[in-house]
Amino acid sequence: HGEIREFRLGTAEIFLRTGAHIVPIGIKQLTNPTRKIRLVFGKSFIPVSTSIEEITRELYVKVAELVK
Repeated sequence: HGEIREFRLGTAEIFLRTGAHIVPIGIKQLTNPTRKIRLVFGKSFIPVSTSIEEITRELYVKVAELVK
C-alpha cells in the first residue's frame, strides 16, 4: 500500500478566500493489471476551523479515510 504525502496548504487558503466547499479526493493504487489507480471522491464539506493548518489536517483525515 502507498502512503499519504504531506498536504500543502493551498486548499485551505482557497477555502478561506472563497468559502467554497472542499471535496476530498483520494488516489488508490490498485493491484489489478488493467487499472493502475482509482480516484475516490468523498462528500464535500465546510471545515469547522478557520486555521489553515487545522483545515489542512481535517482534509488529510478525510482523504486518509477514503484510501484505507
